[in-house]
Amino acid sequence: MLILGGSGLLGGEILSQARAQDIDAIGTSTRSTSPTSGGHWLQLDLRDRQATIELVRAARADVVMNVAYRQSDWATTADGAANAAIATTSAGAHLVFVSSDAVFSGADSPYSERALPDPRTPYGAAKAAAETAVRAIAPASMIARTSLIISSNGASVHERLAHSAARGGRAPLHRRCSLPRPRDRPRGCAP
Repeated sequence: MLILGGSGLLGGEILSQARAQDIDAIGTSTRSTSPTSGGHWLQLDLRDRQATIELVRAARADVVMNVAYRQSDWATTADGAANAAIATTSAGAHLVFVSSDAVFSGADSPYSERALPDPRTPYGAAKAAAETAVRAIAPASMIARTSLIISSNGASVHERLAHSAARGGRAPLHRRCSLPRPRDRPRGCAP
């Protein structure tokens, strides 16, 4: 199994689960060093079509999971998904593409699986374009739309809010911090 975007939250969890079940899994990262210890890591920039084709062929994986994205980067999220579909098809592997419910605006909720995307954000538009490319290039692939994915440790403000809500509690919308200048404060940190 090859996990494109294995250094992210979802990719790391998939790699961890695969390895726990003795599944031979390799992760990719845009960084030149492995994001975690152990396992096999390959460096890849999905925006580079030829590099993606070469890496997927060399990996000889039966399944390629594309969980890679960058929130504000069309080239990684949309073009990278197309490159992954081309590479996977070329290598004869099965592609699983992880998309997002951000392809929908929420105006016509609940949505069926066959509903046409109507994104409100650039990220949602990039994921919708990625889905279109994946379906056209690799029609036998599986596309999975996820909603908010959170970790068990609640590392971000959004994750802490979700964990608190799940426990029936309330969490403040902004946490307080002592960093003096707004540009130095992490997202969600109020003065």
